Amino acid sequence: MSNAYNHATLAGNICDEPKYVTTQSGFAKVSFRIGVQRRFKDKQTGQKQADFISVVAWRNTADFVRQYMHKGDLVVVDGGKGQLAFAYEALAE
Repeated sequence: MSNAYNHATLAGNICDEPKYVTTQSGFAKVSFRIGVQRRFKDKQTGQKQADFISVVAWRNTADFVRQYMHKGDLVVVDGGKGQLAFAYEALAE
């Protein structure tokens, strides 16, 4: 079976400050939600809808998120088979 069925790439903004904890085993864990806008508008309201996705990262990735990512930042979350990779993207104005 192809790995394509177990893969997702999402781009969105972090909704809340990431929550960082250390487990009893000493592993770093961070959790946060991202808001991902849908491509199409709602037929009744004419407004774009958004989905909110919960994300969990562990160990070095959790440390990276804690240090560099904050509420409102645009991120790309790439995951498959229980593994996540992040790409940080700053908003330029």
